[in-house]
Amino acid sequence: MESKLTAAPAPLPQLDDAAASRSADAVLVLASLAHEARLEIFRQLVQGGPSGLAAGEIAARLGMPPSTLSFHLAHLARAGLVAALPAGRQIIYTPVFERVRGLTDYLLENCCGGASCAPEQAPGGACAPAVDPRARAAASLNLEATMPLSGSDRGDGSCGDTGCRRT
Repeated sequence: MESKLTAAPAPLPQLDDAAASRSADAVLVLASLAHEARLEIFRQLVQGGPSGLAAGEIAARLGMPPSTLSFHLAHLARAGLVAALPAGRQIIYTPVFERVRGLTDYLLENCCGGASCAPEQAPGGACAPAVDPRARAAASLNLEATMPLSGSDRGDGSCGDTGCRRT
């Protein structure tokens, strides 16, 4: 029998400990959000704001059994995306906004070769992007007719009189 020689895979680039740690951390956060239920739970918490939501309220909003919700919240907590605060007989879960900002900072680090290419934050705050991402995507793909913006989303960074809620 002949043995077949195969080329060894190319070695991965070596990262220093800090870069490897940041990369592993980003993978942990992204993996946690890569599950549909966890993503929806996190989005509910973001909509609830910094005051958070009780576990029962999240379960009711999503129609999710408490044990399933508990499993997913524990996963999000291990990734550092949510914090649990006891409040009497309830546990209030809050999103850890700094964690998500850290992830986006890491993902956009050295964007466009270091030149400033990220849109400026709208005066309305973090919930109001300078340009609605759907409008940007529609314009770049010429899909405006297939991706209509909601009535409160004018694509100019303003949320109108209805606030920043998306429909």
